[in-house]
Amino acid sequence: MRCNPFVAATHDEWAGFAVLQPSIIAAVEANGNAIQLLGERGRGKSTTLRGLEQWLTRRGQRAAYEYLSPGKRHYSTTLGANLDAFLLDEVQRLWWWSRWRLLNQVSAHQIRLIFASHRDLTALLRLKGLELQSFRLGNLHHAHLDVILARRLDYFAVDGRSRVRFSQDAIDYLLERFGSDQRAIEYYLYEVFQSLSHAGIGPKELVLAASDLQARG
Repeated sequence: MRCNPFVAATHDEWAGFAVLQPSIIAAVEANGNAIQLLGERGRGKSTTLRGLEQWLTRRGQRAAYEYLSPGKRHYSTTLGANLDAFLLDEVQRLWWWSRWRLLNQVSAHQIRLIFASHRDLTALLRLKGLELQSFRLGNLHHAHLDVILARRLDYFAVDGRSRVRFSQDAIDYLLERFGSDQRAIEYYLYEVFQSLSHAGIGPKELVLAASDLQARG
């Protein structure tokens, strides 16, 4: 491993190991409708937006991502003919007039709006005459979590293929303990991998079982 695979990631790293749901990709490919990602904290909304920005860019789209930090009530990205898609994170933090301005600008410049929110903004977009497709993130099943963790381990592996894996009962344990909260799972696994490092274990081949997680986390 180049580092603890559950370390706080950069924007590009998040985009690099994002696992995009096929239904969301299909919606992005199908038409120019706005897309809304809903869900509680830690359900993968930000990761999905970052992954979509990279996905669009690789297909020749001019896409921009912006995260609204706590207390920020206005977006700072310049919206104009230079953009095909704008991906805005934490839209519920915008003042109402900033939301209205956002919708006016994306309509005027024919920019695809893809956003994440804790509050459903369907009514506002309908009022503006914008077609919207919504996805609620939060159902995290065994196979999907397995893919998410494997992708992250591979991303931070020295040669792009991790020799560390999680057993099936380890995946079950994480789901039983944390449910669909991916952020809580990441924080927990960061501590697990820190303990592995402190113990002097630099495994070439290792399958982490539920008992290993319980012992080290």
